[in-house]
Amino acid sequence: MSKLDYRDVVITETLNDRTEAEEVIVVVGDGKTVFDENYDFDARVYFYFDNEQQFELAKTEIQEFVGFQILEVKED
Repeated sequence: MSKLDYRDVVITETLNDRTEAEEVIVVVGDGKTVFDENYDFDARVYFYFDNEQQFELAKTEIQEFVGFQILEVKED
């Protein structure tokens, strides 16, 4: 198993017709790890991206496959 890339981000999503922003932890996978029902998910992680491309796409607009947009990537 490869090392996961944890990132702190600020996201926006629409909940009950209101747009809200919050800081969450996401994981960017290596494109090989399968995040399915057999994966041991970390409860701290809001969302698991399969790869860097999916992560970058989520910065452009609210993506249907994730349900939110990344507004900011927090630096360590």
